[in-house]
Amino acid sequence: MVEHEKTYKDIPTVALRGLVVLPGEMLHFDAGRPKSVHALNRAMDEEGLIFVSAQKDPKISDIEPDDIYETGTLCALRQVLPMPGDSARVFVEGVCRALAVKVRDDGEGFSADIEMLEDEECKPAKAEALRRRVDKKLGEYAQLSPKLNSDIMANIEAKLMPGEFADAAANAVLKRPEQLDPAERMKKLLSFFVGEIDILKADRRIAAEVKYQVDKSQKEYYYREQIKAIRKELGESSDTEADEFRAKLEQKQMPDSVRSVIEREIKRYGDLPAGSHEAPSARNYIECMLDLPWNEESTDNMDLAHARETLDSAHYGMDKVKERIIEYMAVARLTGKVNGQVICFVGPPGVGKTSIAKSIADALGRRFVRMSLGGIRDEAEIRGHRRTYIGAMPGRVISAMRQAGVMNPVILFDEIDKLAGDYHGDPAAAMLEVLDSAQNFAFRDHFIEVLTTANDRSTIPAPLLDRMEVIEVPGYLETEKIEIAKRHLLPKQMEKSGLKKSMLTVPDPLYPEIIRGYTAESGVRSLERVMGSICRKAACDIGDGKAKKVRLTKARINEYLGRPKYNNYARAHKDEVGLVNGLAWTSAGGDTLEIE
Repeated sequence: MVEHEKTYKDIPTVALRGLVVLPGEMLHFDAGRPKSVHALNRAMDEEGLIFVSAQKDPKISDIEPDDIYETGTLCALRQVLPMPGDSARVFVEGVCRALAVKVRDDGEGFSADIEMLEDEECKPAKAEALRRRVDKKLGEYAQLSPKLNSDIMANIEAKLMPGEFADAAANAVLKRPEQLDPAERMKKLLSFFVGEIDILKADRRIAAEVKYQVDKSQKEYYYREQIKAIRKELGESSDTEADEFRAKLEQKQMPDSVRSVIEREIKRYGDLPAGSHEAPSARNYIECMLDLPWNEESTDNMDLAHARETLDSAHYGMDKVKERIIEYMAVARLTGKVNGQVICFVGPPGVGKTSIAKSIADALGRRFVRMSLGGIRDEAEIRGHRRTYIGAMPGRVISAMRQAGVMNPVILFDEIDKLAGDYHGDPAAAMLEVLDSAQNFAFRDHFIEVLTTANDRSTIPAPLLDRMEVIEVPGYLETEKIEIAKRHLLPKQMEKSGLKKSMLTVPDPLYPEIIRGYTAESGVRSLERVMGSICRKAACDIGDGKAKKVRLTKARINEYLGRPKYNNYARAHKDEVGLVNGLAWTSAGGDTLEIE
């Protein structure tokens, strides 16, 4: 090529897919299309010059002249190596930029008439300032990127002309040949370096973090394998308690905030030395947290007919209690929300307060947990002990939740009027925290229904009483006791004694005799014991062969139970001078008194 020539006619042309050759660049590429191979062979036979330009859509294989960019590079062919399959390995050197005035397709290959494109003039001061900035950024880029080695950097710095310097730098990092102004090319390089250096720095940070995590994981794995090998040599189990806790935690559903706390405690427990005095308390805490029902709950049965049938089959009377439970279920069924309720059953002993609570749980299809409060003097029994104490245990409420295994059990706080306070604290105040919906919102998701019982409402602390819906469970009339004994107490005691229904018969007229002569109570607890005694005596007679069936009579009552304990017929049936009737009442029942 002669330097002063500005135009060339009919130069063989090759279109590249995804590649650009810049002036001064040495490039290898493979040519496989027949038209490209024909153009290369023709160039080798002529002056060794070829016009190389990129095609507009790299995906197209069979292209036309319009599919080739007008701006490209006039290149000198340095080497063409034939390859298998009619392809060729080409080595070219970029000479200068060129513009294809016209591209032709003669059927065998492409050729073009081209004009040389020279760099525009650039002010020396501006070019030098841009060069210095590009050189500085190029140095930063070279430190971060493995693409630039010392040979490439030396080749770039050896270029004295602004255009050659810009092309050399662009050859190393960019493939943007269309700009003719060297200053604009260096500005593009600067903008590229600013963004690319930030990306490379971020990439290095990410790579360092990943490497740290990988190294840490590998180190932990190595140490764990060593520990397993040591335990195996000592004859110990390869799985530690901490590993078992982690496996159980993975299967447990719970809030993320709780999970992070347990994970931290398990890691701390796993790091404790053998025989540490902290290990028992840490183990108890982790086991308690893993046993608690964080997301487990039972499904409510809101069938009102089923609830009525369940309550009626287990209890006679108690209409007010049953009505309140049915109302609660009806509201929950309509609203779709199960609002927590605190219901307190107040009544004398033996009237069925505890058993009706169990029936309520059965009617709702929930699990039932009973917690006795009688005699509790320490508020730590309710709130739980501090974990720093040796032998620390969770409170009664959390223990009840742990026992229930679901978030929504029916919890019965039995004998809430028997709470007592001393120097350890006031357990009634702790119970107030549990029962007050304004204070226990964190517990509300854990126990939805709370039932309490008491014998005497006057002994319940006023703040506690204010948080509960009180339902009076009065003592039973004699007629009610007769029905309860016939429907529930006698069949229950016969089953316990192993008696079939036909083995023992109690005539209806004898029930009042048993109730009046051998019991004196508001409830039916003593009556149940008396019926149990009758069943056991009848079982003895049948077992000894005295009878195959027993029919109770007045004589047998005296034989089985002895002489009547109570004389209910001593009351005056006529007016007498100096004798008046009085009325006595206690939380356990009442009676009439004859006062002289």
